[in-house]
Amino acid sequence: MSRLFIRASLSWLIVVSTLLGARPVAVTADDGDAAWAAIRRGYPADQPLYRATWLPRRFGAPQYNTNPYGIVYRGEGDERLTFAFSLNAADAPLQVPPNAAPYTVRGLPAYILLPAIGPDRQLAPPFVFEIGWHEAGTSYRVRLDNSRQPGSAGGDLVLIVDSLAPVGADGAVAPRCFAATGQCIGGRFLARWLAYGGLARNGYPLTDEFRQTLEDGQEYTVQYFERVRLEWHPENDPFDQVQLGQFGRRVFRERSGRESDPPVPQTGPSYFTETGHNLSGPFLDYWQQNGGISQFGQPLTEPFPERLEDGNVYTVQYFERARFEYHPANAPPYNVLLGQFGRQILAAGGR
Repeated sequence: MSRLFIRASLSWLIVVSTLLGARPVAVTADDGDAAWAAIRRGYPADQPLYRATWLPRRFGAPQYNTNPYGIVYRGEGDERLTFAFSLNAADAPLQVPPNAAPYTVRGLPAYILLPAIGPDRQLAPPFVFEIGWHEAGTSYRVRLDNSRQPGSAGGDLVLIVDSLAPVGADGAVAPRCFAATGQCIGGRFLARWLAYGGLARNGYPLTDEFRQTLEDGQEYTVQYFERVRLEWHPENDPFDQVQLGQFGRRVFRERSGRESDPPVPQTGPSYFTETGHNLSGPFLDYWQQNGGISQFGQPLTEPFPERLEDGNVYTVQYFERARFEYHPANAPPYNVLLGQFGRQILAAGGR
């Protein structure tokens, strides 16, 4: 079995993917003689989830192992992208076509890299690696290494991804600082902030990292942003150790006096039996494209009109960790925005 290791800062994380969009990315590689191809898996988002990190078949339904850190959607068939690239080149440019629609892995758009043989880039099983990056202008150095890495078994084929952003003396990616608030983001929180939409989705950092006792009575390392609070949960598996605070549930409770709206029948394409609410239209698109359940949680309400902090009435829908707001005057993708709960809750003491 092969596993993917990404070195985001000082620690090694076993992950499957981050975020890949339609943008050029510079890839520098040192992988010996291996050639690689990239494909897109066109799995429907409503298919059941299975855990997997490798596929022993070239095409068709994949076979799954039980690695707890890799999750893909079950589906039929593969669709090739219109490009292939070799990681032999010193600086191989990778251009993802703008019309190449990504699929989602736990809500994250992602592509898959596979070992390829022959000039036609025929896929060579069994090894499959998923790789992604965070935002326009971000580049990575990529190399294959058969040596032992933290957490790996002897002989594992390891794909190492390092950011080409400025690095410190210890090799870690340099923090990103913002004059607007005088605060910086670094390490695991920076990786999560970038992977889930950066400034447009999360807002500026309002604080540094600090320890805080949260709603469950436990103390965690947190950092506040205009729209979210990032929390470090070391007890979770590596993919879920950075989570968002449940701001949506808290603000809805404060406004309505209840935990959620009463359940309703299914009327849309996505229905959550746990909370009894639907998700459809532009809110469903936004939810799927920007992190899904791991980013926003489940819906607590149906869409409804609400007067917000600016005095105007918008169509909103509350989720466990966010409030979606529909702003029809904005051009997509900014017609759906998140409530700026981070600043509000920080001013109230953070809990």
